[in-house]
Amino acid sequence: MKHDHSWLNQYTEMLQGKIVLELGCGSGVDTQAISRLTDSFVAGDLSPELNNSCNALLLDHSKTLPFAASSFDTVVASLCLHYFKLEKTSEIIREISRVLKSGGQLLCRVNSIQDENYGASGYPEIEPGLYEVNGEPKRFFTEQEIQALWSQEFVLGNISHKSIDRYQKKKFVYEFSATKA
Repeated sequence: MKHDHSWLNQYTEMLQGKIVLELGCGSGVDTQAISRLTDSFVAGDLSPELNNSCNALLLDHSKTLPFAASSFDTVVASLCLHYFKLEKTSEIIREISRVLKSGGQLLCRVNSIQDENYGASGYPEIEPGLYEVNGEPKRFFTEQEIQALWSQEFVLGNISHKSIDRYQKKKFVYEFSATKA
């Protein structure tokens, strides 16, 4: 098992027994970790590829989420918020805030501007920080951009710059938790 598959272990208290929404669940690596900590969660993705017992909802988080306000204690968004222009990213952050309960937690990881193995350099720039990588938009964040974007809706915890081993090559990300303001 890759070390990165256990990244959520440090956030057990934010997941255990909570009502959790996972955005961009993909193959379900994080979904499996979440399902061990709570029975009350929704995993969603544009094309869920889950091969386990966790059911995933077909969900486009770039649109209004199909949940009532204050529905979740915790939202997990790992490497799924980087496909959008800045204005759309801000809308998504507001929508995540809307579905979180007061004092709810966001556990988030986004591409780092230093992630050159996966497109942070050498590709046409669409807007500052957003590149066309192999035909798709892909955003790479600085710590200052994270602070500017998320601080309008959230109180940010520690923002950590990390290299992860989830993929074939080393990937650089920013990882942080945030509390709904």
